[in-house]
Amino acid sequence: MMQLALHISIKPIVICCLQSEELINIYPFKLISDRERGIIGSCSTYKTRKDVTDDVLKANGQLTLAAVYERLSLHS
Repeated sequence: MMQLALHISIKPIVICCLQSEELINIYPFKLISDRERGIIGSCSTYKTRKDVTDDVLKANGQLTLAAVYERLSLHS
């Protein structure tokens, strides 16, 4: 009969909190109430976004990041 030795090493978790004088809100509040679609919430880019759902579904899992950038004319 073979015996296995199991070694468990538990490392302490270190959490660092930094305090800053300047707070940057990366998600600014912008109230959205699109009654036509039944959407309520907050999104600063709601009216400038492009719905790409159909493009993604039609691609059937074959849409690469490069293809997305090309289709949406995005440049890195």
